[in-house]
Amino acid sequence: VNIPNIVERVYANTKASIQNYPCRGCRASSIGDPCERRLVYEITSWDQKPATEVGLERIFREGAIQERAVLAELAESGVPVIGQQQSFRLENITGHVDGAISVQNNGESMSIPLEIKSMASHIWESIFRRGPGAYDWFEVADGFQKKVWLRRYYAQLQMYALGKNAEMALL
Repeated sequence: VNIPNIVERVYANTKASIQNYPCRGCRASSIGDPCERRLVYEITSWDQKPATEVGLERIFREGAIQERAVLAELAESGVPVIGQQQSFRLENITGHVDGAISVQNNGESMSIPLEIKSMASHIWESIFRRGPGAYDWFEVADGFQKKVWLRRYYAQLQMYALGKNAEMALL
């Protein structure tokens, strides 16, 4: 029996699909990056940026799968998510919000931007000792300062709230 190397084929397919796209402004998902040079190059030299490594691209794809699963679970739980993948622009900052949750606040309807992220449980638990659950925004801000790459999440959520004229955002 001649069994093809399935993993090799999947990785080759992933590698063939990786592309860099023009960036005409600062992305909300990048704005918290501590490297200002990288932020400038992302806009001015996007076409010279090395391609994403296959392993990292596979992680991004898994995140997209998890996002769809979370959206489905929220819908099944009676928590409708509106405005999925809605774009916004603030001056030279652009973004795509995963969605929003519509809630009532003192008899008025308000929309809270929602960003769905996935990460290994050991990473989350190294930041937030209580594990999964609801955390105060200040706890989240403090926790996300512990890892450089998580600082981007904090800034991204702030940009989404600002871009959608909301007082808060959900992660």
